[in-house]
Amino acid sequence: MKVYVILLLGVVGISFSAVLTRFSQAPASIIAFYRLSFTFLLTLPYALAFQRDHFKKLQGSHLVYGLVSGMFLAAHFLTWIKSLELTTVASSTVLVTLQPVYTMILGYFLYREKLSGLSMTGMLIAISGSVIMGVSDFHVNRAHLVGDLLALSGGFFASVYILIGRKLRATMPAATYCTLVYGACSLVLLIFNLVFTVPLRGYGATNLSLFLALAIICTLGGHSIFNWSLKHLEAVKVSTACLGEPLGATLLAFLLLQEIPGSLQLISGAVILAGLALFLRGSMK
Repeated sequence: MKVYVILLLGVVGISFSAVLTRFSQAPASIIAFYRLSFTFLLTLPYALAFQRDHFKKLQGSHLVYGLVSGMFLAAHFLTWIKSLELTTVASSTVLVTLQPVYTMILGYFLYREKLSGLSMTGMLIAISGSVIMGVSDFHVNRAHLVGDLLALSGGFFASVYILIGRKLRATMPAATYCTLVYGACSLVLLIFNLVFTVPLRGYGATNLSLFLALAIICTLGGHSIFNWSLKHLEAVKVSTACLGEPLGATLLAFLLLQEIPGSLQLISGAVILAGLALFLRGSMK
């Protein structure tokens, strides 16, 4: 029961991500940079204190994979955070949650991982729901459709990041892996901001507090709890719990941002989440 309570806290933590991002007035690339940089600085002391030997054993190939993984994680945050500027919290969080579908499709082509009939059915249902959401958002506002496409792109980039992570996690513990990838992601985002001359300073104490909250509540208190839960629960239960993020984010957006989803958004979101639930159930068999 304690594990389920902690997992629920993880769902609550990650659900705050979209709302906290919306509260910030900083550019998407700055929000992403500070969120990942703060997370890196928070994980580094633990990794150095308890997993120093693993850092000493890192090879050139690990660093290359870590950098590439960090690049895709950076692309995920850039596209998803930007999507929140253009579309609703409900649409953005539901569509980016399609990431497991991309992971399974890429896994099929790269590793010949098989898809069950139930997974295929769930995938088709989820994709149908995303089409309905895109069409409904286009009728509301064309910018919403662009936001939807950015959220879908964010899900794709996250899936590539996860596939690369599988290879790295096979040879290193979680804290070492997270520190390596978060550090690489922060470096990529720093270079992005410098190339596009986005100011790194001048965002005030409020924005910096939001960036720190994103790192602590959403990344450490959300993603890290999901990773920890995998030691105590079946993967399908943890993956299904992740589907609570769009529901929690939509509720928080309604309470804190007065953002009310349209009826078609609610219907298409429900279709996507139902399809994903079937997909995850089938993929774990």
